[in-house]
Amino acid sequence: MIFMVLRLRSSTCWLGCFFLWASGVPAVAQQFRIPQRVEFSEAVQLPEADNPTRSRLDTIERFLEAQQWDEAIETLDRLMDVAGEQLVPMKDSGSPQEGFVRYVPLRVYGQFRLAALHGSADEALAMYRSRVDGPARAALQEALDSQQVERLRAVVDEYVLSSVGDQALFHLGEFELNRGNFGRARQAWQQLHPRSLPGPEHWTTVSEGRMSAGSDAEASAADVGRVRTAGPIYPDTRVDLADINARLVLVSLLEGSAERAEEELEQFARWHGDRAGTLAGQTGPYRELLDRMLEESRDWSPPCPPRDWPTLGGAYTRNRLARGEVDVALEPIWTVALPQRAAES
Repeated sequence: MIFMVLRLRSSTCWLGCFFLWASGVPAVAQQFRIPQRVEFSEAVQLPEADNPTRSRLDTIERFLEAQQWDEAIETLDRLMDVAGEQLVPMKDSGSPQEGFVRYVPLRVYGQFRLAALHGSADEALAMYRSRVDGPARAALQEALDSQQVERLRAVVDEYVLSSVGDQALFHLGEFELNRGNFGRARQAWQQLHPRSLPGPEHWTTVSEGRMSAGSDAEASAADVGRVRTAGPIYPDTRVDLADINARLVLVSLLEGSAERAEEELEQFARWHGDRAGTLAGQTGPYRELLDRMLEESRDWSPPCPPRDWPTLGGAYTRNRLARGEVDVALEPIWTVALPQRAAES
């Protein structure tokens, strides 16, 4: 209780000094040593990759052009370790905003570059995997044994392009879904395949108003790359596409996005027909399972909105509405007197 009183008096004193300074009393300001006013720069400063790092990135590209796979992979792997947090500009192809540039950590940029080797430099990708598959398998097994989602996230962050990266992504989606982290579950599963369900907001306008597609084996060039994710899309997953997309529809149902789930389920039926599997503890044709869940979800209570406010505007959309009252005064709800005890002699 004494600590609170001292803080209140200190704040009152500082506030009084502020008004004296604003009234033009420089002597008082010097006496109480008011901190210098901070001026924010209009230009945003980013920890961009320095010149030596950019030079090494150029060297890696020259190694790849010369098909010097060993030198390219060794240099990239080392660079991701020592400069992984430096930011590298990476322009998104097909971005709706002309000239938009996304900055990503060099570690993530390296993962995108490794994913791009599939189909054009398979030897280089195989060489990278031969370097990391051992520790990646061990780390994945430890994460699964411990059932700790933090460990599994670390495996994805560091070894997503390893031979077990697709298994790590699949299990990470399961872990996140069980914890109610629907957005993270969707992100993990969408990274598993270039034709994972993107959701209605990403579909292009075609004759029927939605994205067209054939069977699993008929992935056309127009279908690839429609989903933009925070990390690279795994280039050669062994996880069945129907298993991925069924879980993406389930995510929409559980997060309360019934309209989105209906659209995705309609797309799922065109892509996968009556493919079957196990979903949410039930086994059978995915379409029947999801249809039943969709019907049952109409009677579900709306999901509880998160109580935290993690970013500007409450969410990345910057338009989240606060639920409940907001304590503007920041006053304590209740107080209790602490017992006073004499110091022991």
